[in-house]
Amino acid sequence: MQKVVRRKKEKILSQYELIKLANLGDEKAKSELEERLKDMVKKDEKKKDSK
Repeated sequence: MQKVVRRKKEKILSQYELIKLANLGDEKAKSELEERLKDMVKKDEKKKDSK
């Protein structure tokens, strides 16, 4: 768990770690996860449009 806390401070959490923290009630992790998912959706839409 210390590893996750240290990475959280450095802002280099994996998506799995963000989900884990969001499930524990961490609001920052939840909002970061939502932002990453929005970015992924935008990238997927761009790929579809370019084909």
